[in-house]
Formats: sequence, structure tokens, C-alpha cells
Amino acid sequence: MKFYIVNDDYIKHLKGADEKVRENKGKRPYIGVIFEINKVEFLAPLTSYKAKHDKIPDTYPLIFKMYELGNETNKLGMVQLNNMLPVLSSERELLDLSTLDSKYRNLLNIQQQYLRKHREDLQKRAAKLYQIVLKGHAKGLINNCCDFRELEAAMKSYVSPKSQPASQDKLDALETLFTKK
Repeated sequence: MKFYIVNDDYIKHLKGADEKVRENKGKRPYIGVIFEINKVEFLAPLTSYKAKHDKIPDTYPLIFKMYELGNETNKLGMVQLNNMLPVLSSERELLDLSTLDSKYRNLLNIQQQYLRKHREDLQKRAAKLYQIVLKGHAKGLINNCCDFRELEAAMKSYVSPKSQPASQDKLDALETLFTKK
């Protein structure tokens, strides 16, 4: 599994459809793993370990806890399945680990090893949560999740600023420039 970051404009667009979408945070952007559910790629964000995570059971459907392989006492954080969002390949970028400080890079490498080994379990848990939310079961869980259906609709309506045609004002200005003799 590889880690990705998501374009700010795309995040803002999705946040317009669901306020639960998390924003990029400066030096620590929305980093997550990609997997497929119903032929749509989703990115689930990572969060580093915090002591309050100890109160959450490993089987809690909204998260996927990570540990160092061979050392389960080294808690590495969680994948936040409740905050997963559909992501267009054009709006994500592979995280370049070499640009990060060595301590953070090391943490991400250890997390990546764990996720690669447990990829199938992560995929199953994400798909199960997706179905729970879409079917409307377990209102308590749903209230803590992004609205996957709304986000998929928002994904389909997204137009990247890079691909938008020039505004009419810009076209008129260009035409004026080229028609002057």
C-alpha cells in the first residue's frame, strides 16, 4: 500500500457536499491509503497514535488500528475508515517520503509495512462500513461517518480548475489583443 495526498481544491469541493470531510493541514496534509469499493477508489486518512485511542476496541468498525509488525505494543495510529472519501486519480498524488523528516518518514514506513501485511482485512472492513452507511444501518456509526453517497455524487460533479475553460472575460481580452491592428 502506498500513501497519497489529495488536492486542496478537490477536498474543498467534497467538503461542500459533506462537512465531515477533513481538510489538509499545512505541513501534514491529508495522507491516506487507497482501496477500491464498488469500482470507486477511496482514500482513507491516517492519524498518528494518541493515548485516547487505547479506549477504542480494535474491532470498532470506524477505524483500523496499526501496530509495528512483531511488536504489538508499539501503537502506530489508525486508518480512519469513517473519514474515507472517493478520490479521482487526477486529484491525488503519491506522497514522496524522501521529502519528510526522518522521524516522520520512519513512522510512515512502519505503518506501510503493517498495512501491506493487513491489506485484505483493511479492504474488507472498509467495504463493510461502506455498506452499513449506504444501507442506513447503525445510526450511531453513520453519524460519525462521511456521507459516502453524497461524496460519490460530488466526485462525479467535480471539475478541476486546471481543466476549466478560460472565463469569457479572459477570452474577450485575448480577442481584443489579437484583433487590434
